[in-house]
Amino acid sequence: MSPIPRKINPHEIENVLNKMFSPEWLRDTAAKAGYVQRKRKIDPVTFFC
Repeated sequence: MSPIPRKINPHEIENVLNKMFSPEWLRDTAAKAGYVQRKRKIDPVTFFC
């Protein structure tokens, strides 16, 4: 197991997560999980980024 760095840059974490999960996947997964019950003005991707 590799050691955890002491200082983690939150922007780097955000960038990695955005590369790992596409907006389409996030929307589909949010709908399947019941997070999205109806379409509104707020995109579920906004909560992830």
